[in-house]
Amino acid sequence: MGYLVKLEVFEGPFDLLLNLIDQAEIDIMDIPIAQITEDYLGYLRRMQELDLVVSGDFLVMAATLLQIKAKMLLPKKPKLDENDTDDEEDPRDQLVMQLLEYKFYKEAAEILKNRAEQITVFPRVYPEPSEQKPPVFANPVGDADARTLANMFAQVLSALEESKKVSYVKRGLSVAECIGNIRLTLLKQESVSFSDLLVHRDRAFIVVTFLAVLELVRMREINAVQKHDFGDIRLIRR
Repeated sequence: MGYLVKLEVFEGPFDLLLNLIDQAEIDIMDIPIAQITEDYLGYLRRMQELDLVVSGDFLVMAATLLQIKAKMLLPKKPKLDENDTDDEEDPRDQLVMQLLEYKFYKEAAEILKNRAEQITVFPRVYPEPSEQKPPVFANPVGDADARTLANMFAQVLSALEESKKVSYVKRGLSVAECIGNIRLTLLKQESVSFSDLLVHRDRAFIVVTFLAVLELVRMREINAVQKHDFGDIRLIRR
């Protein structure tokens, strides 16, 4: 008697990597490359055992992971002076940036998709004229409509472009920590400009900040308000 083996399907290598990272509850900013490489190759082996075609993108990522793993096994250059700073680039940096960018693209697309589905499922209905005021329903994404989210997204892309002009400084800031920082800011003041949150022009900080804002909007802790197109976006405590 045969048995059925199910293998989860992923959109691409970054989608697979993010899933493995989430399952292992790993900090995306400090990926244990040996563990994640083994998990990734294990998934590819299972695909081959099931006679599934492994696309070139997945194989390229496998080679990238093995290359990073090999670089991390190399001995570090000895410090000539005790005052020397450890400014050697981490071999994982580029991969981390690519994963973070992929993640926030995916999160942004999901929010916009849900917003579009809400408009489709709950079309605007115009009631018959009545003296009684119609009930007010809470918007699940606050005042952050699709256009506002798109403009926020544009600001992030612009900030990321600017970040290419400066040297990258690795930061251990997670999305959860960034959410906590935004909450503290909004405890001291009622609102904050979205652009003010992007003052640090390194790619990790920008991407993590955008993900944190999206999560706070989703949890209805803040409203994102934009008075006119391409104007400043205010994040207001609810």
